[in-house]
Amino acid sequence: MMMTKQSTARRREGSANDRAARCTVPADAWHLVGPGVFDYVDAFAIGVPTSDRRPAEAWARLMFTPSGPIMAAFAVGWGAVTGTRPPRTGRRLGFFKVVSPGRRSTILEGDGPRYRIRLVVIAGAGRITMVTFVKGHGIAWRQALTPIMAAHRRVAPLLVERAAALGRGAPTRGIPA
Repeated sequence: MMMTKQSTARRREGSANDRAARCTVPADAWHLVGPGVFDYVDAFAIGVPTSDRRPAEAWARLMFTPSGPIMAAFAVGWGAVTGTRPPRTGRRLGFFKVVSPGRRSTILEGDGPRYRIRLVVIAGAGRITMVTFVKGHGIAWRQALTPIMAAHRRVAPLLVERAAALGRGAPTRGIPA
């Protein structure tokens, strides 16, 4: 199913306690990735202390920097499934190129022969949000996206929760630090 800004359904907002929840894709995220039609779009958010002034790139690093053998194996497996290749130049974070580091938002870009992926991390007002935009390169890869994104919907909130827990210095749930 093709997703555009107009076709994104409203979802339950925000998060409760230390759990990330699926949320509406923020207008800021759409603006940051620019116009386009994506095959998959989602967003997950979690509350953090309003006093935490950490920039979005720092939250992205907590989400996507592999720490330890389990996280490193997960990152390699994810790269193999999506066909995303680590960037050869520029600032990188795992399999992603950091294309727009900012205080309130950071854009990460992953490309390969199968998919073009844009991740937007937005921080501020006591909340961090991770937004995923995916475009498949060809019909077969768009069809293969359905099971991949089913797994993504289970893992993405854990990554957001992991960042929030690491930011608080608390134990993580689901995906080890």
